[in-house]
Amino acid sequence: MGTMKSLIADIQQDLWDELLSREEIALKHDVPRSWVDEAAGQLYDDLTGYQEPAYDHFERDHDEPYEPDYAEEIPDPDSWYEAQYDLGDY
Repeated sequence: MGTMKSLIADIQQDLWDELLSREEIALKHDVPRSWVDEAAGQLYDDLTGYQEPAYDHFERDHDEPYEPDYAEEIPDPDSWYEAQYDLGDY
């Protein structure tokens, strides 16, 4: 895997030098153009300090039921009926 890291570093160095186009960099390193674009994106993220968010607010464990954030605000539809009439254990 070390060779892959050095390949990406070499591609990023060529991007940084701005002497070759992305197509020429891909030909020089014998890699697809998409790899050069990905290396450019990583280089940009490194320079700007961008990081993927660690937590997605839509993410939840698969065994958890979905509960929206406003679940506490919605009253139980049967609670008024049970409060009005003593149903016991029925």
